[in-house]
Amino acid sequence: MQHLNNYVISICFVIIFCIVIEMLTPSERYNEIIKIVSGIFILYTLMTPIKGLLNSAVYEFEIPEIVSDNSGDYAVYEENSKKIFDEALYSAVADSIESDLRCSYKELKKTNVIAKADDGEFKIVVSGIPSEKHNEIYSYIKSGFDIEPIITE
Repeated sequence: MQHLNNYVISICFVIIFCIVIEMLTPSERYNEIIKIVSGIFILYTLMTPIKGLLNSAVYEFEIPEIVSDNSGDYAVYEENSKKIFDEALYSAVADSIESDLRCSYKELKKTNVIAKADDGEFKIVVSGIPSEKHNEIYSYIKSGFDIEPIITE
């Protein structure tokens, strides 16, 4: 609510500032230019929260170097890019499952979900689950994500 309050106050100050500048303009000749500049200034002030929302919506994502040597070998490029894509996908799936578990099972405080591929087979390893919850969590992940997880304590 404080952000909205500050936003409204800044709009009021900008409008008052623009009116004062227009009143202090010495001749009619500059009046149109001052109105255009004032309008741009007011529009910029009105758009500031949208700019902040767009900046906060952009996720920081570090793009690793795909080809480590400069040989230009396409096979190396393809293999490395597939590996990077798979790691990003596994991480996203693990994060999704972990956040879903934390929302659905608030008593699970130290849950850790790792997604990996062993010998080309996708596996989810969930750790930090008490033994009495193993079957329940297993069926929850199996039914919700259609993945058979490996659950450990």
